[in-house]
Amino acid sequence: MLKGKGVIVYTILKIALFAIGYLEYIEYHTANKINMIIIFSSILVINSFFRQFYLYGNDKLYWYSKISIIMEFALGAYIASLQPVFVIILFLTTTIFESVAMHSLIFGGSLSAITLFALLTIDTLNQIRILDYFSFYMSRLVSYGLGFILIFIISYLASLQFRERERIAKVNKELEEAYKQLINTSSHLQELSIEKERNRMAREIHDTLAHTLTAVLVQLEACKKLIGVDSSKAKVEIEKAQESTRDGLIDVKNAIKALRPKILENSSLKGAINKLIQDIEDISNVKVYLHESLLQELELSSAMEVALFRVIQESITNAIRHGAAEEINIFLTISEDILHLDISDNGRGCSHVREGYGLKGIMERVKSLNGTAYFSSTVGKGFRTQIAIPYKGGVSSEN
Repeated sequence: MLKGKGVIVYTILKIALFAIGYLEYIEYHTANKINMIIIFSSILVINSFFRQFYLYGNDKLYWYSKISIIMEFALGAYIASLQPVFVIILFLTTTIFESVAMHSLIFGGSLSAITLFALLTIDTLNQIRILDYFSFYMSRLVSYGLGFILIFIISYLASLQFRERERIAKVNKELEEAYKQLINTSSHLQELSIEKERNRMAREIHDTLAHTLTAVLVQLEACKKLIGVDSSKAKVEIEKAQESTRDGLIDVKNAIKALRPKILENSSLKGAINKLIQDIEDISNVKVYLHESLLQELELSSAMEVALFRVIQESITNAIRHGAAEEINIFLTISEDILHLDISDNGRGCSHVREGYGLKGIMERVKSLNGTAYFSSTVGKGFRTQIAIPYKGGVSSEN
């Protein structure tokens, strides 16, 4: 499509051809013919301007530019019928070029063939008598035809170049837009990744500190009661508290380094859970019961092992710290490719479950594995956590 400077150059060329043709007609024709030529030439130029600056600029009216081009061919042929001059051929040549460049090869070719036939007929009738029509017509057909074919080929090649440039410009614009979108998307994903990592580290640190501080608090309470009664046992409890503090500090460091909990580094998930339970029972009067028969057989991903351990750890911590529970039951089962973790206690319970940081951390961990978490509680009947995570093909499913 002609744009910018191309339209201006093309329009100037049309005006120049019109002016030259007008001067040529003035030189050779009578006043009556000149008046007719002025009228139809004016219509020709107005039509050309209307098409260039209005029809081509409006997508809804673009189709009507074909009618305008057909009208231009017809007016040009009629003016040529008054008295053929070379400039009208040049004028129609620019229109042929335009029809091919702006529309299609078929459209331009059809109009070229019709115009060629019309000009040949007009030229023949103006030059000879009817008896010599055929031989003169054939001679003109060769000369006009070769010229039109050459013009048509040049117009077609030029239109291909214009369209290729337009296609390249369009592709470059699309690439620029895609690049901008890619930059924006990359920046957004980076922000989400950073936020996700912050949340993960916050959960890790929260779970570790909450459990460690709860254990140390229970141990110090025991020491407080034993001091003055049995100093040796008090010393043992203090040593346990120190050990719990050291383990908690190591877990915080590991969380910062994005490592697994220390207890999972040195044992299986079942061993880690049993060690957690044993530590709790050693420092308190709370009894924790693990009901499962499949942990040794499961092939769990690292992410799922960490998630299950942290959920159990956080649930035990909440049961002791908030519910003052004395008994905690942990059930781990699988049914229909779903791993179910059910943790309940006999603590104080509550009338309304408020999702604090610990429960939100549990939900985020489970959600990252395409699972679901449900919490329920009744005053005087303890607290219950129910987890369901997809588990297929012997290996846990995760994002």
